[in-house]
Amino acid sequence: MQVILVGFRSGRFLVLVATNVAARGLDIQDVQLIIQCEPPRDVEAYIHRSGRTGRAGNTGVAILLYEPRYSYSISRLERESGVKFEHISPPQPADVAESAGSDAAKAISNISDSVIPVFQSQAEQLLSSSGLSAVDLLAKALAKAAGYTDIKQRSLLSSIENYVTLLLQAGKTIDSPAFAFSILRRVLPNENIGGVKGLSLTADGVGAVFDVPADDVNAFVEVMLNVPFRNYPVCVLIVP
Repeated sequence: MQVILVGFRSGRFLVLVATNVAARGLDIQDVQLIIQCEPPRDVEAYIHRSGRTGRAGNTGVAILLYEPRYSYSISRLERESGVKFEHISPPQPADVAESAGSDAAKAISNISDSVIPVFQSQAEQLLSSSGLSAVDLLAKALAKAAGYTDIKQRSLLSSIENYVTLLLQAGKTIDSPAFAFSILRRVLPNENIGGVKGLSLTADGVGAVFDVPADDVNAFVEVMLNVPFRNYPVCVLIVP
């Protein structure tokens, strides 16, 4: 254990995985990031864990991962600790791919110019036959270098693959999920309604968010674009 701690303090190890008991006893300066894999049972444990970063006047980031079923625990921790949490969704596959693409671009920039003559003929042939611009082809090359041949969407609400999160706005207060469903049922075919998952109201009460299969997104957005409902304009937007 001491060998590991010495290595972490010296910067030889960049990541340290610790149990709750070990984390309480650690006193290491300049820890920039703490990740908790699930909410602790009490606020004291949360403060001890997150307090391993941002010490001695420094700043740091404490990330707490949780599933929707722990939402009440998160609200309780926030209330009892007096800490205002910033709630963010897990990174989308496109976000991860963009980061990997940045690393791939740096790697390509470091490749010796000596390889150009060997691959130049194939590059010119590909550019001529593909019908794509040089930028588009380079983007595909970066994707391949980063390990991507396709990017699938994930829900912002549940992280279900090939689902997209949509926002329903009705121009008035939406009193309940049932009311939001009634708006959707009024203008959409039953086969589209059957794909709706996880509908819940927004905090301000004037919208509702829900998941739909990625293939159905256009049907929702196009059909629901400024559709009048009881004299109120209704629209559905893709949550960015």
